[in-house]
Amino acid sequence: ARRAFRRDGSIPTLTTRSILFDFERGRQIHPLEVMAMQGFAIEDLDFSGNDANDLRHFAGNAMHVSVVGAVLTVALMLSSCGGASEACSTPDLPANR
Repeated sequence: ARRAFRRDGSIPTLTTRSILFDFERGRQIHPLEVMAMQGFAIEDLDFSGNDANDLRHFAGNAMHVSVVGAVLTVALMLSSCGGASEACSTPDLPANR
């Protein structure tokens, strides 16, 4: 089994079998909390009918929302240019926060 212990505030890679433990609170992190770590607005979503195992699988198979946004941005930029091999002018991108 893979184990990761972090003290820097980051979380390890999430997989479908990830069970995370919060040592400060002395408990496992609930799968809904893991979904929130992935960037999902859990208060706006309806997970009724899904058990903890389902939620762990959802979180483990998901990509963080900001990663999806970055990938889509690049894909749209490339599609508007005609492909990666063609030169194209792109607008200035916003600076990282």
